Amino acid sequence: MNKTNIGLCLALVAGACLITGCATSGTTTVPPNGPVIINDKNLDIQDFALKGEEMVTSLVESSVLDKSAQHPAVVAIGRIVNNTGQFIDTDLLMKKIRVNLSKNGKAVTDTTGGVLNTVDFTFSGKIIQPPNAIEGRKTQRSYVFQLSLTDNKGLAVWEEEKIVTKITKRGGVDL
Repeated sequence: MNKTNIGLCLALVAGACLITGCATSGTTTVPPNGPVIINDKNLDIQDFALKGEEMVTSLVESSVLDKSAQHPAVVAIGRIVNNTGQFIDTDLLMKKIRVNLSKNGKAVTDTTGGVLNTVDFTFSGKIIQPPNAIEGRKTQRSYVFQLSLTDNKGLAVWEEEKIVTKITKRGGVDL
């Protein structure tokens, strides 16, 4: 091969490396068995569905609702605080929880805030976003779902915390 052909081959290889090395940005939810890269860094409906289901399972398994004065237990929805950097409709999470509780017959939801019914329990909680962790081109964002169930005496009788972690990989050239 002459110098021109070698130069052309090197240029083509370098160009191919640049093209294939330029990845698009991506984010993933970190499953229990480790991270995977996907495209959305924000919470989505699947996150709310999964965490809502996990929290209801935890609540039902705790047997707290079985100890209420009335069956099914009457639960009011208190304040759910969004302490993240993004707009989150906290009703998405609470609706998943309300539907699952209603379907399993353990509780009904008082939508009047206790005006028309004697409430056994009240849900309250927060969604928190701790500081991001950055390593190279990867950013880890975590969202912590915290829920409490308080009885009518003001005592927290059940609490749960679930975490959604997403890893974002910024685009760039790997050389």
